[in-house]
Amino acid sequence: MRSPAVAMAASSAGKALAVLTIGFVLALLLAFGAGGEGKLMIVVVALLSGISAVPIILYFDGLAETGLLLAFTATLSISLKVHPIFRIDHMGGAAGVRISITDILLGVLMLFLIARARGTFRFKLHIPTSILVAFSAYLLFCVVSTMASDDPALGVFQILAALQTFAVFVFLSNYIDTPFKLQVAVAGLLLGAFAQSAVALGQYKFPGRFEFKMLGAQEQEELKVSSSGDIDLPTVDLGQTTIGGEVVTRPMGMLIHSNLLGAFLAVQIVIAAALFLSSSSTILVLGSAGVAAVSGVALV
Repeated sequence: MRSPAVAMAASSAGKALAVLTIGFVLALLLAFGAGGEGKLMIVVVALLSGISAVPIILYFDGLAETGLLLAFTATLSISLKVHPIFRIDHMGGAAGVRISITDILLGVLMLFLIARARGTFRFKLHIPTSILVAFSAYLLFCVVSTMASDDPALGVFQILAALQTFAVFVFLSNYIDTPFKLQVAVAGLLLGAFAQSAVALGQYKFPGRFEFKMLGAQEQEELKVSSSGDIDLPTVDLGQTTIGGEVVTRPMGMLIHSNLLGAFLAVQIVIAAALFLSSSSTILVLGSAGVAAVSGVALV
C-alpha cells in the first residue's frame, strides 16, 4: 500500500501531466489557426474557449448545463451558420441546407444530458395539440407546393429550415420545466437582444467597422443601379447599397438583413416590456428595462 506522500506525489504528477497536455493541445490549436482566416478562426477560438472553461465548469456543479442553456438561447438570434449544400440563385427563403450555432449547441446540450444520465436518460415529449395541428397543416402545404413547383430544391431547403425551427421549439418547451431554467433561458434571450442592439448601434455610428467578415460577411455591393436605370439585385442582402456611386451601409446587427433586424428589435422590445412588468426577479426586471431601452434606440 502506498504511503499518503507517494499518493500525493503521484496525484500531483498526474495533474501536472494533464495541465501540460492541455497546454500542448491549446498551443497546437493556436498554431494551426494562426494562419487561417474566416470561419476557421471561429472554430479555433471556440475550441480554445471551450477547453479553457472545462476546469471551471467541472468545479461548479450545474454550471455546464446552465452555461449551455444560456449560450443556446443567447445565440438564437445570431445568424452564424454554414451551408454544406446551397444555391446562389435564390430569391428569399432558405438558401440551402444549413448547420447553425443553434443546431450545434442543441446537439451538445442533448449529449451532455445523455452523458450525465448514464443510461437512465428519459425525455418525454409533450406538444400542444393545437400547435402540432397548425404546424402539420403548414408543413403539408409546404410539401404540396414544393412538389408542384418548377424548382423543388428550394422548397426542400425551406422545409428543412421549418423542421429545424420546430425542433428547437419542441426541445425548449419540454426541457424548460423549472423556474430557474426559465430565468436562465430568458436571460439568454435578453443577452442576445442586447448584443444585436449594441452591434447595430456600432454599425450605425461607425460604418464599416462592424462587418463581421470573420463570421462570413462578404465584401460585395448589395445593389447596383446601372446608367440605364436597371437594378442588378444580388442573391443576398449584405446591408451595403451603392446608388449613383455612393455607398450607403445599413445596420444589420448579426442578422442577414436590415429588415430582419428591425422586426427582431420590435418583437424584443415588446417581450422586454412584458418581462419588466411581470417578472418577480430584480435582475430580470433591470435587464429587461435595459434591453428595451437599448433596443428602442437601435430601432430608431
